[in-house]
Amino acid sequence: MKPGQRLFEEWMLAAILTVQVVLVCAGVLSRYFFNWSLSFTEELTRYLLIWLACLGLPACWVRGEMIGFQWPGRRSARTARILAWLRSGAGGVFFLMLLYSSLQMIRLQWQYDQRTSVMGWPVVWVSLALPAASLLFFYRAFFPIKFRDSEPGLDGVPSRMVFESCPGATMESRECKTDNLSPLPPGDGQGEGKP
Repeated sequence: MKPGQRLFEEWMLAAILTVQVVLVCAGVLSRYFFNWSLSFTEELTRYLLIWLACLGLPACWVRGEMIGFQWPGRRSARTARILAWLRSGAGGVFFLMLLYSSLQMIRLQWQYDQRTSVMGWPVVWVSLALPAASLLFFYRAFFPIKFRDSEPGLDGVPSRMVFESCPGATMESRECKTDNLSPLPPGDGQGEGKP
């Protein structure tokens, strides 16, 4: 990725968040100034929040900002690579189950013509966020993107994925050294800064 370049999901997240802010402000201002409730704003904001959360998962994954833990002690680059692939595999299993179950749910919603309570829109449009998140996860997890702040990967595994739980690891050292078990500075291990 070039400096300043953003993921597709990040642009979508920014757009959805902007629409949510406008809707909430419109709903509050209409009630306060005109004593008139725009009831669709609450429902639409709720459904956009589902899309926001689902599109945020793949974006967090590719930046290495998902919840995780650190492995204490020394670890070779090979072990780090194996752990990174195990992490991707576990995520893949979860999102594969999510994809399957969400497609079953969408089929039933379509079959019974389930609609939202206020706007009367098909609920399928809301539920499509789950398979979209699953497919984006598979794309992001198994076709890694190089970021401006990451080192080249080992054997196709992004270095952030390999070394995210190992502060101080470098491509030259080929091993994880954690002699100092002091707390990490803010941002380390969360994709914010460099160790």
